[in-house]
This record gives sequence, structure tokens and C-alpha cells, in this order.
Amino acid sequence: MREKERLRFVAILPSAITLLNGLFGFCAILIASQEPHLSFSFPLLPRGFMSYPAISAWLIIFSMIADALDGSVARASGYTSGFGAQLDSLSDAVSFGVAPALISYKMFAIKVAELRGNETRFANLISRWVLFAAIFYAMCALVRLARFNVETDDEEASHMNFSGLPSPAAAGLIISLVLFHEEFASSSNFITRLSFASSPLPRIFETVSMWCLPFALMLAGVLMVSRVTYPHFVNQMLRSRKPFTLLPLMLFLGLFIVWTINISLLIVFLSFCLYGLVRWLVNLPGREKHGEGH
Repeated sequence: MREKERLRFVAILPSAITLLNGLFGFCAILIASQEPHLSFSFPLLPRGFMSYPAISAWLIIFSMIADALDGSVARASGYTSGFGAQLDSLSDAVSFGVAPALISYKMFAIKVAELRGNETRFANLISRWVLFAAIFYAMCALVRLARFNVETDDEEASHMNFSGLPSPAAAGLIISLVLFHEEFASSSNFITRLSFASSPLPRIFETVSMWCLPFALMLAGVLMVSRVTYPHFVNQMLRSRKPFTLLPLMLFLGLFIVWTINISLLIVFLSFCLYGLVRWLVNLPGREKHGEGH
């Protein structure tokens, strides 16, 4: 039997960034465990500026930034290791698996409480359905991360595409839906700018986004464990030269996303999730014709 190898050296900077990913995910879980109808008062900001679900969702965004940085820093410094890969997956399991599922379930608890208050017949059934969707999503995220560890090596080419929806993108779909709901659940600046205050649209968007959450959890879970191919846009953008005219366009898109952040995030993540799925469906007849569909 082969003697176990003892870990002697650790790349400090990439590991610290990875742990930062896990820290943000843990804090998101901690805050999401609070009563979802409460809000938090930040210094120098108006009281009740952001709800607990919204704070948790933003912490997941910070986890995504840390997750995007750690692998790039490790490969750029030449300190990639099996330890770093395992630590990254464990942090992702917290930030992109458990945390989004808990945030969604806790936020939907408000709607279930309203249904029970109105003595709605299907309140308990809806609560179980949402709980099932949250558990299903979290378990699919764990399977996705375990499969990624087994099938992916340190070669640069293996980090240009994903087999199955990557867990950060799946979490992005869920938390962007949460942020979209919170955008219309309160009198935000965006609504005020568009003069929606006297319109039924905010209420409609709020209700639709809430009821879409369980279906988004199921869809994201299925796509994570699927074999649908998704490109790694970050690596592809950083590792290839682009025309200069693309820079102003990226700057414009960046400013637009910041200006309408809660709505733009949903558009970006939903488009990415559907992009891989639609492309896979379009290419499916060709794969079956060549015997690749089996």
C-alpha cells in the first residue's frame, strides 16, 4: 500500500483568497438565517437600506469574485496543487451550494407565512415543494463539484470550458432572482427613476420572481449535473487578444450593469444558463446523427 504523502507546503495567497470565498459564503448563511423580513442599517446609509436576503445575496457575489481570482492567481504564480483544488471545491460547496439554497428557502418563508395567515389550503404543500427544490439544488451542487474534481486536471485547456453549468453561475441565477425580487419589494431608486410607483408592475415583478425561485432551483440543479457544455468566459477573455473596439463596448456594458445592477445581474446569469442549454439543444440532432447522443 502506498504511503500517504504529507502536505508540506501551501500557496498562501491563492489559499487565502479561496478561504475568503468560503468566509463570504458562511456569512451569507449566517445572515440568511435571520428573519427574512428584517433589514439592516449600514453606517452612512439610510436606515433599512438592504434586507437580509439582499445582504446574503451580495455576499455570494463577493464569493464569486474571490472564486474567479484564486484559480487565476494560483496558475499565474505556478502554485497550483491538489490541496488548492480541494479547498476551492469545499468553499464552493458552502458559497454556491448550501448558501443559495438556504437564502431562497428563507426568503420564500415569507410567502408561505402569508399563505398560512390567509388559511390557504396548499400552504404546507408549497412549503414542502420549496424545501425539496432547495435540497435538490444543494445536492446537485455537491455532485457537480465532486465530478469537477475528478474530471478536471491542471492543464490550461481544461479550464476553458465546463461540462455542466458551473456552480458559481448556478448560484448567480438564484441570488440574482433574489436581488430582482428585493428590487421590486421595496421602493428602490430604479423604480423611482422609471416612475413605477403608481404602476402595478413592481408588484407583478415581485410576485413572479418569488414564485420562479423553486423552478430556478430545480433548473439550475439539473443543469449542474448535466453534460451541457458552458464556456469559461473569464478565462477566454483574459487569455486571448481582443480588438480595441471591444473596450468601449465592455465599458458601456459595465456601467449599465452597475446602474441597473439588480435587474442586469438576472439578465446576465439567466442568459448564460440558457445559452448553454439552447446551444446544446440546437446541436443535439447533429450529435445523434454521428452516434454521440448515446
